[in-house]
Amino acid sequence: MTLTSADILERFPAIEMDEQWTRPAMDEALVFAESRGLTDRLLADLERLTLNDKKVTLYKDFAPHSFTFQWYLHNPKTGEYEKWLYGGFIFYDVGDTGVGAPQFSVSLTPTRESGWYVHT
Repeated sequence: MTLTSADILERFPAIEMDEQWTRPAMDEALVFAESRGLTDRLLADLERLTLNDKKVTLYKDFAPHSFTFQWYLHNPKTGEYEKWLYGGFIFYDVGDTGVGAPQFSVSLTPTRESGWYVHT
């Protein structure tokens, strides 16, 4: 059974996505991940985004199966989450370098394992 963006939001309460653009893109990425046997990899990579008491807002990216994100860090003095860093949660297939289309997000070495990688 293919997971949905609703499943992701339930599994990772620190992740937020908008209804109009990002959730449909996540649904497509989940179908793609299942078709390639990469669902566990996608879930592990999403989990990494939320480590260390971070909140994350995901946005649809132009690169296939990819997202941009905004990290928010918890400020223990105020109890609030504050904007910290923007980045890309970019899908690379084996051998992709990111130079040019479709990622336009450079990696120093060709990818040896398909998955989602963080670029800041």
